[in-house]
Parts: sequence; C-alpha cells; structure tokens
Amino acid sequence: MKNQIDAYSEAADRPLIARQLTYLRRQHGWSQSELSRRTGIHQPDISRIEAGVITPNEATLVRLATSLGYRLVLIPQPDVEQADEETTSMNDPVWKGRIWSDPGKRSGQPVIRGMRITVRDVLEYLAGGMTPEEVIADFPELEPDDIHAALAYAAAHLEPMPA
Repeated sequence: MKNQIDAYSEAADRPLIARQLTYLRRQHGWSQSELSRRTGIHQPDISRIEAGVITPNEATLVRLATSLGYRLVLIPQPDVEQADEETTSMNDPVWKGRIWSDPGKRSGQPVIRGMRITVRDVLEYLAGGMTPEEVIADFPELEPDDIHAALAYAAAHLEPMPA
C-alpha cells in the first residue's frame, strides 16, 4: 500500500478536473461503477478521466456534475492558438477550477475551491478597502490566485452596459 506522501504527489500530477472528480466521487462514498450507473458514462471512461488520461467534453462534465449534485458553470475561453500574450485575468487559466457552485453549500452561491468562502465574500472585503494580502491574512486557506479568480469570475458575469 502506498504511503500518503506518494499518493499525494501522484495525485498532484493529475489534471485538476481528474483530482476534483475523484475527490467528489469519494465524498459521496461512490465507486466508479456507482458513478457510471448514475451518469450512464462507461466505468472505464470514468477511470480514464480520473487518471487524467482523457479530458471529458462539456456534455460529460455536465452529466458528472449533475450526478454529484453540482451546477456546472462554464465560461468560454479562447483557443490557445488564438489567445495573444496579453490576456485578461478572465482568460487566465490560473482561475479555472477555482470557482465552484454547490447547491448544498452557501445556498448555491459560487464559492472558492469548494470552501465556504464565496466570491461575494471576497469581493465585499476588497470593496470594503481590504487589500488582497489582508483578505488572505484573515482567511489563510485562500491563495492569491483565489483572489484573482473571484475578480475574474465577477468580471465574466457582469451584464454588458447598454450602448
């Protein structure tokens, strides 16, 4: 049996979506076979997604999220070839996967990495005059990229101004 350090470093090598799916499935106490039964996705495909061998498409992500009790929020990103070097924080891949929405947590409000800290909380602290460093000092589980993710998420969800 592998020790916890080996398991952790092995898990860190997998893509974020693979780690999140494995974590959420285990939180529900489900096997890959049970997740397969609930989603209609073949168990070997779930295994390959969790191993980071394949990346699920949008339809598969929606089925997985729904079966696990999550609402999936997808924000379009430009193709890597089309993105120029000066991208906005909204297009920065650093924030992908940091904003989750769980109906059972904080009334389904978008939260940072599944914690109980909402995007709104972070924005209110910043709007109240706190610096990102002060927010992180008050919430040590937050990382600087979480602050950027909250700002990018908010910017992506603003209604366009009428012309």
